[in-house]
Amino acid sequence: MLSAAEYNWKQAAVVVTASGLETEVQNTGIEATLDLLDSRIRNAEKTMANNLSNGIYSDGTGTSGKQVTGLQAAVADSPSSGTYGGINRANFSFWQNSLYDFSVESVSASKTTMQNSMQVMWLRCQRGNDLPKIIIGGTTYYQYFWGSLTDIQRITGDQKANAGYQSLMFNNAPVIYDGDGDLSATRMYFLNTDYISWRPHTKRNMVPLTKRDSGNQDAIIIPLVFAGNLTTSNAKRQGVMIA
Repeated sequence: MLSAAEYNWKQAAVVVTASGLETEVQNTGIEATLDLLDSRIRNAEKTMANNLSNGIYSDGTGTSGKQVTGLQAAVADSPSSGTYGGINRANFSFWQNSLYDFSVESVSASKTTMQNSMQVMWLRCQRGNDLPKIIIGGTTYYQYFWGSLTDIQRITGDQKANAGYQSLMFNNAPVIYDGDGDLSATRMYFLNTDYISWRPHTKRNMVPLTKRDSGNQDAIIIPLVFAGNLTTSNAKRQGVMIA
Protein backbone atom coordinates (compact mmCIF):
# COMPACT_ATOMS: atom_id res chain seq x y z
CA MET A 1 0.00 0.00 0.00
CA LEU A 2 1.01 3.59 -0.46
CA SER A 3 2.79 4.97 2.57
CA ALA A 4 1.42 7.92 4.51
CA ALA A 5 3.95 10.18 2.79
CA GLU A 6 2.73 9.15 -0.66
CA TYR A 7 -0.86 10.26 -0.47
CA ASN A 8 -2.83 13.26 0.60
CA TRP A 9 -4.24 13.17 4.10
CA LYS A 10 -7.80 14.43 4.12
CA GLN A 11 -9.16 15.89 7.33
CA ALA A 12 -12.69 16.34 8.60
CA ALA A 13 -14.17 17.66 11.81
CA VAL A 14 -17.59 17.93 13.42
CA VAL A 15 -17.94 20.23 16.41
CA VAL A 16 -20.14 19.11 19.29
CA THR A 17 -21.42 22.02 21.37
CA ALA A 18 -23.48 22.42 24.53
CA SER A 19 -24.48 25.75 25.97
CA GLY A 20 -24.12 26.76 29.59
CA LEU A 21 -27.90 26.78 29.86
CA GLU A 22 -28.02 23.12 28.82
CA THR A 23 -25.13 21.92 31.01
CA GLU A 24 -25.64 24.10 34.08
CA VAL A 25 -29.42 24.52 34.24
CA GLN A 26 -31.40 22.09 32.10
CA ASN A 27 -29.12 19.08 32.66
CA THR A 28 -27.59 19.67 36.08
CA GLY A 29 -25.19 17.23 37.68
CA ILE A 30 -22.18 15.51 36.16
CA GLU A 31 -24.14 12.42 35.06
CA ALA A 32 -26.77 14.46 33.24
CA THR A 33 -24.14 16.60 31.54
CA LEU A 34 -22.15 13.55 30.42
CA ASP A 35 -25.32 11.89 29.07
CA LEU A 36 -26.07 15.00 27.03
CA LEU A 37 -22.55 15.17 25.62
CA ASP A 38 -22.39 11.41 24.92
CA SER A 39 -25.65 11.62 22.99
CA ARG A 40 -24.41 14.52 20.89
CA ILE A 41 -21.06 12.82 20.23
CA ARG A 42 -22.90 9.70 19.01
CA ASN A 43 -25.00 11.84 16.68
CA ALA A 44 -21.87 13.62 15.44
CA GLU A 45 -20.22 10.24 14.76
CA LYS A 46 -23.21 9.20 12.64
CA THR A 47 -23.05 12.48 10.73
CA MET A 48 -19.32 12.08 10.07
CA ALA A 49 -19.74 8.41 9.09
CA ASN A 50 -22.42 9.38 6.56
CA ASN A 51 -20.19 12.11 5.14
CA LEU A 52 -17.24 9.71 4.85
CA SER A 53 -19.44 7.08 3.18
CA ASN A 54 -20.46 9.65 0.61
CA GLY A 55 -16.82 10.61 0.17
CA ILE A 56 -15.66 7.03 -0.43
CA TYR A 57 -17.75 6.95 -3.63
CA SER A 58 -16.71 10.46 -4.70
CA ASP A 59 -13.87 11.89 -6.78
CA GLY A 60 -12.56 13.88 -3.81
CA THR A 61 -13.39 17.33 -5.17
CA GLY A 62 -16.41 17.98 -2.94
CA THR A 63 -16.40 20.49 -0.09
CA SER A 64 -13.70 22.53 -1.83
CA GLY A 65 -11.43 19.50 -2.17
CA LYS A 66 -11.71 18.49 1.49
CA GLN A 67 -13.71 15.36 0.70
CA VAL A 68 -11.81 12.07 0.90
CA THR A 69 -10.35 10.92 -2.42
CA GLY A 70 -12.88 8.21 -3.22
CA LEU A 71 -13.49 5.48 -5.77
CA GLN A 72 -14.36 7.83 -8.65
CA ALA A 73 -10.75 9.04 -8.44
CA ALA A 74 -9.12 5.68 -7.65
CA VAL A 75 -11.15 3.71 -10.24
CA ALA A 76 -11.79 6.34 -12.88
CA ASP A 77 -14.42 6.53 -15.60
CA SER A 78 -11.63 7.77 -17.90
CA PRO A 79 -8.72 5.48 -16.98
CA SER A 80 -6.24 6.92 -19.49
CA SER A 81 -6.43 10.53 -18.33
CA GLY A 82 -5.92 12.52 -15.17
CA THR A 83 -3.47 12.26 -12.30
CA TYR A 84 -4.01 10.05 -9.27
CA GLY A 85 -1.56 9.58 -6.42
CA GLY A 86 0.88 11.88 -8.20
CA ILE A 87 1.03 9.59 -11.28
CA ASN A 88 -0.29 10.70 -14.68
CA ARG A 89 -2.47 7.90 -16.04
CA ALA A 90 -1.90 9.03 -19.63
CA ASN A 91 1.80 8.23 -19.34
CA PHE A 92 1.64 4.93 -17.44
CA SER A 93 -0.69 2.15 -18.54
CA PHE A 94 -0.06 0.18 -15.34
CA TRP A 95 -1.92 2.95 -13.48
CA GLN A 96 -5.03 2.67 -15.68
CA ASN A 97 -7.91 0.75 -14.14
CA SER A 98 -10.25 -1.47 -16.14
CA LEU A 99 -13.47 -0.07 -17.56
CA TYR A 100 -16.69 -1.47 -18.99
CA ASP A 101 -18.83 1.29 -20.51
CA PHE A 102 -22.15 -0.05 -21.80
CA SER A 103 -22.42 2.75 -24.36
CA VAL A 104 -18.92 2.11 -25.74
CA GLU A 105 -19.54 -1.65 -25.81
CA SER A 106 -22.84 -1.02 -27.66
CA VAL A 107 -24.71 -3.09 -25.07
CA SER A 108 -27.98 -2.08 -23.46
CA ALA A 109 -27.75 -2.72 -19.73
CA SER A 110 -30.50 -5.08 -18.58
CA LYS A 111 -30.99 -8.23 -16.55
CA THR A 112 -30.44 -10.30 -19.72
CA THR A 113 -27.08 -8.69 -20.54
CA MET A 114 -25.74 -8.04 -17.05
CA GLN A 115 -24.04 -11.36 -16.32
CA ASN A 116 -22.18 -11.48 -19.63
CA SER A 117 -21.02 -7.88 -19.16
CA MET A 118 -19.84 -8.70 -15.65
CA GLN A 119 -17.90 -11.68 -17.02
CA VAL A 120 -16.09 -9.37 -19.45
CA MET A 121 -15.34 -6.95 -16.62
CA TRP A 122 -14.11 -9.77 -14.39
CA LEU A 123 -11.64 -10.99 -17.01
CA ARG A 124 -10.33 -7.47 -17.54
CA CYS A 125 -9.56 -7.17 -13.83
CA GLN A 126 -8.08 -10.65 -13.48
CA ARG A 127 -4.41 -11.54 -13.75
CA GLY A 128 -3.51 -15.06 -12.72
CA ASN A 129 -4.71 -15.53 -9.16
CA ASP A 130 -5.35 -11.81 -8.74
CA LEU A 131 -9.14 -11.64 -8.83
CA PRO A 132 -11.79 -9.13 -7.76
CA LYS A 133 -12.55 -9.73 -4.10
CA ILE A 134 -15.75 -7.70 -3.86
CA ILE A 135 -18.28 -6.17 -6.25
CA ILE A 136 -20.37 -3.18 -5.17
CA GLY A 137 -23.41 -2.20 -7.21
CA GLY A 138 -25.74 0.77 -7.30
CA THR A 139 -29.49 0.19 -7.30
CA THR A 140 -30.08 -0.34 -11.03
CA TYR A 141 -27.09 -2.57 -11.76
CA TYR A 142 -27.57 -4.59 -8.59
CA GLN A 143 -31.20 -5.19 -9.53
CA TYR A 144 -30.21 -6.21 -13.06
CA PHE A 145 -27.79 -8.76 -11.65
CA TRP A 146 -30.27 -10.02 -9.06
CA GLY A 147 -32.97 -10.27 -11.70
CA SER A 148 -30.65 -12.38 -13.88
CA LEU A 149 -30.44 -15.08 -11.22
CA THR A 150 -32.90 -17.92 -10.77
CA ASP A 151 -32.34 -20.91 -8.51
CA ILE A 152 -28.85 -19.87 -7.48
CA GLN A 153 -29.78 -16.60 -5.80
CA ARG A 154 -28.83 -16.59 -2.16
CA ILE A 155 -27.59 -14.35 0.61
CA THR A 156 -24.04 -15.22 1.59
CA GLY A 157 -22.74 -15.04 5.11
CA ASP A 158 -24.67 -14.54 8.34
CA GLN A 159 -22.39 -11.67 9.32
CA LYS A 160 -23.27 -9.67 6.20
CA ALA A 161 -26.98 -10.31 6.71
CA ASN A 162 -26.80 -9.35 10.39
CA ALA A 163 -24.93 -6.16 9.51
CA GLY A 164 -27.71 -5.08 7.17
CA TYR A 165 -25.87 -5.85 3.93
CA GLN A 166 -27.55 -8.00 1.36
CA SER A 167 -25.12 -9.79 -0.92
CA LEU A 168 -25.17 -12.29 -3.74
CA MET A 169 -22.21 -14.09 -5.33
CA PHE A 170 -20.57 -13.69 -8.72
CA ASN A 171 -17.82 -16.25 -9.21
CA ASN A 172 -16.06 -16.11 -5.82
CA ALA A 173 -16.83 -12.48 -5.02
CA PRO A 174 -19.79 -11.17 -3.02
CA VAL A 175 -21.94 -8.67 -4.91
CA ILE A 176 -23.03 -6.09 -2.37
CA TYR A 177 -25.76 -3.50 -2.75
CA ASP A 178 -24.98 -0.01 -1.56
CA GLY A 179 -28.15 0.56 0.42
CA ASP A 180 -27.19 4.08 1.55
CA GLY A 181 -27.60 5.54 -1.92
CA ASP A 182 -24.12 7.08 -2.01
CA LEU A 183 -23.21 5.03 -5.09
CA SER A 184 -24.76 5.99 -8.44
CA ALA A 185 -27.56 3.64 -9.48
CA THR A 186 -25.83 2.87 -12.79
CA ARG A 187 -22.37 2.07 -11.47
CA MET A 188 -20.69 -1.12 -10.33
CA TYR A 189 -17.17 -1.50 -8.89
CA PHE A 190 -15.00 -4.61 -9.16
CA LEU A 191 -12.43 -4.21 -6.39
CA ASN A 192 -9.38 -6.23 -5.50
CA THR A 193 -8.99 -5.42 -1.83
CA ASP A 194 -5.41 -6.71 -1.80
CA TYR A 195 -4.49 -3.40 -3.43
CA ILE A 196 -7.05 -0.91 -2.20
CA SER A 197 -7.46 0.19 1.38
CA TRP A 198 -9.34 2.59 3.63
CA ARG A 199 -6.63 4.17 5.78
CA PRO A 200 -7.72 6.30 8.72
CA HIS A 201 -5.00 7.67 10.95
CA THR A 202 -4.97 5.84 14.28
CA LYS A 203 -4.98 9.13 16.20
CA ARG A 204 -7.71 10.75 14.12
CA ASN A 205 -10.20 7.97 13.39
CA MET A 206 -13.37 9.85 14.39
CA VAL A 207 -11.80 10.69 17.74
CA PRO A 208 -13.31 13.28 20.12
CA LEU A 209 -10.68 15.73 21.34
CA THR A 210 -10.45 17.28 24.77
CA LYS A 211 -13.45 19.32 25.88
CA ARG A 212 -12.75 23.03 25.77
CA ASP A 213 -14.56 26.23 26.70
CA SER A 214 -15.76 28.56 23.99
CA GLY A 215 -13.91 31.85 23.98
CA ASN A 216 -16.86 34.05 23.04
CA GLN A 217 -19.96 32.34 24.40
CA ASP A 218 -21.29 30.44 27.40
CA ALA A 219 -20.69 26.95 25.95
CA ILE A 220 -18.35 23.99 25.82
CA ILE A 221 -16.99 22.55 22.57
CA ILE A 222 -15.77 19.04 21.72
CA PRO A 223 -14.22 18.62 18.24
CA LEU A 224 -14.73 15.19 16.64
CA VAL A 225 -11.92 14.74 14.10
CA PHE A 226 -10.91 12.43 11.26
CA ALA A 227 -7.79 12.18 9.08
CA GLY A 228 -7.10 9.59 6.42
CA ASN A 229 -7.90 8.62 2.85
CA LEU A 230 -8.59 5.82 0.41
CA THR A 231 -5.40 4.48 -1.20
CA THR A 232 -4.59 2.18 -4.10
CA SER A 233 -1.33 0.47 -5.00
CA ASN A 234 -2.44 -1.45 -8.11
CA ALA A 235 -5.00 0.41 -10.21
CA LYS A 236 -4.84 -2.17 -13.01
CA ARG A 237 -6.63 -4.77 -10.88
CA GLN A 238 -9.60 -2.48 -10.16
CA GLY A 239 -12.58 -1.95 -12.44
CA VAL A 240 -15.78 0.03 -12.89
CA MET A 241 -18.91 -0.51 -14.98
CA ILE A 242 -20.79 2.59 -16.10
CA ALA A 243 -23.67 3.49 -18.41
